[in-house]
Amino acid sequence: MHQIRLMVCACLAMAAVMIPLDASAGPWTKDKGKYYAKVSELYFSSDTFVAPDGQRVAGTDYLALTSAAYFELGLLDGLQIQGFIPWSFTRNHFESTDTKFANVGLGDMIFGVQVTPFKTKLPFAFRLDAKVPLYDVAGIDGPQASSFPALGDGQVDLTLWGSFGGSFYPIPAYALAEVGYRHRTEVSFGQGTGLEYLDGVTFLGQTGYIFREKLLFALNVNGVYTFKEDLYTQSFVTVGPAVGVNVWRGFWLEANVDPMVWSRNNSPGTTISLGISHKN
Repeated sequence: MHQIRLMVCACLAMAAVMIPLDASAGPWTKDKGKYYAKVSELYFSSDTFVAPDGQRVAGTDYLALTSAAYFELGLLDGLQIQGFIPWSFTRNHFESTDTKFANVGLGDMIFGVQVTPFKTKLPFAFRLDAKVPLYDVAGIDGPQASSFPALGDGQVDLTLWGSFGGSFYPIPAYALAEVGYRHRTEVSFGQGTGLEYLDGVTFLGQTGYIFREKLLFALNVNGVYTFKEDLYTQSFVTVGPAVGVNVWRGFWLEANVDPMVWSRNNSPGTTISLGISHKN
């Protein structure tokens, strides 16, 4: 029993400093009154962009800068809420004509409810996420509307996740894995495009090592896959490193590099993010 208690404590210690993947909390559900908050800046570039009508257009210098806020808050022991709110600047530069088209505004907000119904030796949790567009994907009019990059697909998505993890105690390392089913609804904010996107399987994983409780090195895997193919629904896999540094009294400086190693109906490229977080 003593070893089991130590392993559980080690898992919780790892969870306290893990670097979240987007709006994922991992299997370590916050207890009542506990929180994690993060602000970050993300950079992404590609030679392809997705137009508001869902078409993938190549042959451009595409840039996306996103400022984001993320939080996790324990409401009860074993029950937490979490959210992700982005604000994006996106720009296309067609070098052949030296023309630029920019789109600025709020992106896809993600709100989730996570529950761990009972404690076990290895942490686990279930989570329901709702992705809600804070823009009208069809809000740009005119003959050149398709030259502007979209802020997202513009539809509400619902994803049910199963999350599992644990530590490699006494080694100060951990691993987690999450698998979910994403349902693409036809609900949109504003006019929308009327496109019907395919449901898919989502997955993510992370393994990390903490050095003297001050420095975290991790490897992230993240992706979405649809078993059927169409012209619009995006699938992708990213694999990349992450680093976290404990700078002062619960404040962590976090950095991620996530190259897209495979994609379908997407803009292939690399996301680089830098953020600062705090927990209690």
